[in-house]
Amino acid sequence: MSRRSGIPYLEYRSGGFFWRRRVPSACYRFDLTFILRFSMHTHDPAIARPLALLITRLTDLAFEFARVSPMLHTDMEQVVTGIVQWKLRDEDRRRAIGLPRSPADAAREQRELAAATETLREAILLRNYDVVRDPIQHMLGKLGIEVQEGTEAWQELAHETTRALMDTTEEIARRDRGEFQAPSVYFQSVRNAECSQSGFAKTGPICPQPQKFQSHRILNAPAEESAKPECIPSNETPTNTCGRQSSGATSKGSESVSRGVSLRSSTENSADMIEDRPEERSIQAPEEGKEVTRVVVEPAQPELSDVNVADAYDTYLDLLKNGKPVFESGEANEVVSRTDQQMENDLSTAKLVKKIIGHRLVASITKEDCTELFSLIQRLPNSYGRSRSETRSPQQIVEDLADKEKSELDALRRKLEKQGQTERNILEILAENKVSRMSVATVYRKMQEVKRFFRYAHYAGMISRNPMDGVIWKKNSLAKRKLAEGDRKRKTWGDKLPALFRTPRFQNFSEHPTDPLVWACLIAVFSGARQQEILQLKVADFESEGDIPYFHVRNGTNQHVKTLASIRRVPLHDKLIELGLLDLLELRRREGEIWLFPELELDPHRKKLSTFFSEEFTKFRRNNRLYEKLRDFHSFRKGVNTKMRDAKVPLEIRKALLGHAENEVNNECYADDFPLEDLRTAINTAKFDTSMLRNPFLSGQNSEVTDLTAARFRRAYDA
Repeated sequence: MSRRSGIPYLEYRSGGFFWRRRVPSACYRFDLTFILRFSMHTHDPAIARPLALLITRLTDLAFEFARVSPMLHTDMEQVVTGIVQWKLRDEDRRRAIGLPRSPADAAREQRELAAATETLREAILLRNYDVVRDPIQHMLGKLGIEVQEGTEAWQELAHETTRALMDTTEEIARRDRGEFQAPSVYFQSVRNAECSQSGFAKTGPICPQPQKFQSHRILNAPAEESAKPECIPSNETPTNTCGRQSSGATSKGSESVSRGVSLRSSTENSADMIEDRPEERSIQAPEEGKEVTRVVVEPAQPELSDVNVADAYDTYLDLLKNGKPVFESGEANEVVSRTDQQMENDLSTAKLVKKIIGHRLVASITKEDCTELFSLIQRLPNSYGRSRSETRSPQQIVEDLADKEKSELDALRRKLEKQGQTERNILEILAENKVSRMSVATVYRKMQEVKRFFRYAHYAGMISRNPMDGVIWKKNSLAKRKLAEGDRKRKTWGDKLPALFRTPRFQNFSEHPTDPLVWACLIAVFSGARQQEILQLKVADFESEGDIPYFHVRNGTNQHVKTLASIRRVPLHDKLIELGLLDLLELRRREGEIWLFPELELDPHRKKLSTFFSEEFTKFRRNNRLYEKLRDFHSFRKGVNTKMRDAKVPLEIRKALLGHAENEVNNECYADDFPLEDLRTAINTAKFDTSMLRNPFLSGQNSEVTDLTAARFRRAYDA
């Protein structure tokens, strides 16, 4: 435990004096908690105290500077742009759905807009920006940006907002009079389509896009002509209407004009299409040497979406659930359908991302935000998301975990030092007692999922570029991180399996012969099936072919499989027959049950049986001192595969039994399923000691439910 020294932020611990101070939230804009911590490298208070006072004074100055420093340009742009977009969009919708009005009403509204413009102009004149306080506070809260009123940053933001709203009000008045600076989006879409149908598809119609370019002014030309942007394909004869050649234009003159006014295709990245200043180019007329009109292309920033991350992610997930393509058609639509497991991963990642940055606008997310996002995710515990009662934010969980872990490790170190442990042993024990963080593989998978989401947002026009570009780890970086993480491969039960079978719950099997936990473990040990596949088994899934009983892993009603390869037939291991699985099956049939384990409770949120079962199995292992990291229910599956591999069972048969995808074209496309006899021979090579277990249905109190078919199979096994 740390002890306060009487000096602010100075603490004394077993390792000496430390200076520790929390960074005020007003000093950064991302929703995290940062703590500064320095070691004084001394146990002498006479040395530590002046150093602590010096550091405190320096940080006071730094924090004060951070509070009053000018606002980041990107933050100001997000706030002002968001206010303008909201105002324009709201007025456009009001205008579209508004009721008919009289000329007097129209004139009155025009006067009100002119008065609003004058009010904003007066605010700038008097430097009193109270008129824009409410919209600024609303947008700051929506974006999660903190700016204190009365600071220079607030004053600058209010000034820019007032100026932007003044321009916005004038634009609203123009639109209210039916004056628009760009053609209708729908008209432009039809025009582009006509260009494509007229033979321009190969080179791409060079048509101005309303969201990419604001206007095309022709200097020294009549207003009527300047309002008519032409559609000119690159390397083609210029046309006055799409598909028809201009009269009087020669081939040479055509090429010159094409080079002069050629614009990039609208399918390019919008960031590459926007120049810093208007571009002026001279156009040569057909008569050599005669210079005519200059064309000025006035770029405009693309309209940023006012959709927040949470809403955009929900739309993206709905598309995935419905099997609809979410990316551009020219990119193969690789995300069309997702397996249940993939959808579960997507939902889990979406839930986490929405908790951290869900309130932010999609257009406001930067590469730095994504870097900080995954810096936070990497510090989450490996068990994150499994507790149904957790109400803390991910940020709070990370902070609490860091404090708790440090306190516990410090206490453990003092205990080990008192025991006389060497420093080498202490470091090893401390490393073993650290809380496991989210694995590198899991973080990388979430990176890929978030990148796919932002790729969708880019295609949908919400953002101009993917902020995950450059954030996701490269192959070399991923390999180094996995190496630094250490061995996190799942362990087999091995010599621990007899200890599991000797626990009271297994030894008293006859007292509860239908125990789902015992039977699920036994089926997993002797089949290698996945946990969810076992828990969702129905009585009708058990069949026999000849003298070979088996169960069918299906994707049926209220049954889900991980992949298509998971659908398979698995012969019953001889040990499962010996221990009474067929007797349990007969009991369920007599009871009229549909499910093999009707006692199991379904998670209402995840729609899975494994949620509560996993919690019970973890508690069972802890109570019986069998809990060990990386040795869990899935370890049964690895144990079966290891036994079959050691017995030289061919890889293709092991894949067929475990439900793994077959990558060989010959086996996948030109071969039928393996014979059940071969599969039964293979599964029976997985041998485990069950001498301490007995068939619970052969005891006196349960003998009446013994199935004759099961008895016959047992006799065959004994023979």
